[in-house]
Amino acid sequence: MLYDFNSPLDAQRARVRLESLIARRRTVDMTEKTGHKRTSEQNALFHLWIAVIADELGYTDKERCKRD
Repeated sequence: MLYDFNSPLDAQRARVRLESLIARRRTVDMTEKTGHKRTSEQNALFHLWIAVIADELGYTDKERCKRD
């Protein structure tokens, strides 16, 4: 589950969930999410679509197509 601590409701839900996990003596892995990074699969698909669009629009420079 992803909790956004900018939301008071999400913060409360995270506290309840954490207390439940502690009570059941579970092992957890907590990571901080920073930014909105794409997965490698998403990145590959993005570059594939850029290549398709660049070809359709007549771009010879794929990097310029990304910028435009």
